[in-house]
Formats: sequence, C-alpha cells, structure tokens
Amino acid sequence: MKAEWNRKLGLPEAPYARRWVLPLPKGYSLRLHNWMHDDDPDAFHDHPTWFITFVLWGGYRDALHMPNLKKTVYDYLRIGSIRFRSAEHLHRVTEVKPNTWTLCLFGNGKRRWSFFMNGRQVKRDKYFVEVGHHHPDGGRVRLRPDGSRVEPST
Repeated sequence: MKAEWNRKLGLPEAPYARRWVLPLPKGYSLRLHNWMHDDDPDAFHDHPTWFITFVLWGGYRDALHMPNLKKTVYDYLRIGSIRFRSAEHLHRVTEVKPNTWTLCLFGNGKRRWSFFMNGRQVKRDKYFVEVGHHHPDGGRVRLRPDGSRVEPST
C-alpha cells in the first residue's frame, strides 16, 4: 500500500468519498475518509482485509448483509462509534450525513475486494466494467480498470 493524499473514490466528476492513506509497518495502514455520499446502493461489498472504523464526525448507516439469515441488519454509526469488521463483512454505507469523517485501521490485505449480487460474487474490476459506478444523481457509468469509460452500445 502506497501513501495517498486526497484520492477521490468513485466517479471523478461525482466522488462518494475522499481518502488519505498512511502506510504502516507489516502492510497495515491508517485511512482517513471524508464521506460525501452513500457508496454503491445496488450491491453489498467486502474488503481485502479486516478493519476497525472510528467515526470522527457525522455518521452513516451500515447495511450489513447476513446471507445465512437471508436478511439485512442495520448498524447506525455516529460520532464516537467504533466497529471491527472482518474482511468477509458484506455491507453498504448508506444515509451518510453531510461531511462525515472516519478514521480506519486496515490490516494487511491478502485479496481483492468484491461485490455480491443475486447470490454471486463479482470481483471489483469486473463489476465496474459490467455494472458500472453509481452516480449520486442516479444512473451508472461503466469504467475499465484504467479509468476509461465503456461507451454504451447502440
């Protein structure tokens, strides 16, 4: 993991968050997120590693997918909330309060993260090419791993 400074997450013209990353020894990292919008509303995702999140300002609702129970459970995080999440934790970040800030400690990532749709796992890059990034105003924009857009077929 390399250091990052104010990296936009999501579409360049409409990011859902900005991120700063400070690499730590043994592959760990500290990440500061400034959330501006919900993340993808159409699919749950996991992470490459476990993480601990601490809400510094604002708050959000974490929609947790419980496949064994066939339901979604909601966890409301507000200023001061601290949560441990495993890499296999399937969730969506929703109902983001304006200008929400979180500080996260991430473990040493061992795999790529994925989205989960209709009971199937789709690796991140394939998801963005096939389904696309969500736009906060609605609609989707399909992007290749290099950031180039996949133009709709006519």
